Amino acid sequence: MADHSISEENKIFLKEFYSLVNELDDKKELEKTAQIKLNHLIKVAEFLVIAKPQSHTKNHKENLLKYLELLLLYFNSNEYAKTDYVILKTSLLYSIKQWMWKYGYRSTYELINFRIYSGLFVDFVIWLILYKEHFYFVPIITLIYISYGIKDFWRVKKENKLLNLI
Repeated sequence: MADHSISEENKIFLKEFYSLVNELDDKKELEKTAQIKLNHLIKVAEFLVIAKPQSHTKNHKENLLKYLELLLLYFNSNEYAKTDYVILKTSLLYSIKQWMWKYGYRSTYELINFRIYSGLFVDFVIWLILYKEHFYFVPIITLIYISYGIKDFWRVKKENKLLNLI
């Protein structure tokens, strides 16, 4: 990232962000416990710095920093539960995920899992309708949905816009 195009406010944000990430990086078991990948958070922070308009990113930057601070606090207190991490993640990162969705960022769930479930539902309805005529039924709609999901997954991954925050 070119330093000359970054505002002073964004430099301060990145400095604070990377100091928190470095603290978290020392605690390898935290990534597994909190079920979060630091490289996805880094991708979010770098996008927040370059996204336009910057007035829309201020709240998201604050939420991201608050999330990292609370994550460290929870982990260092040794009185944490898995539900604490889930609540923390959904309350602070969900709005960021929704905002980044406008810019083409997608999660694996959106690309593949949702299509599997919707394809199975459509195939089940078709099977119920055709049950009297054909007992044997191939879930062709599910296979089509999965193939589109995999195609989109590779496209998003190629564009480096795969983001699994929640």
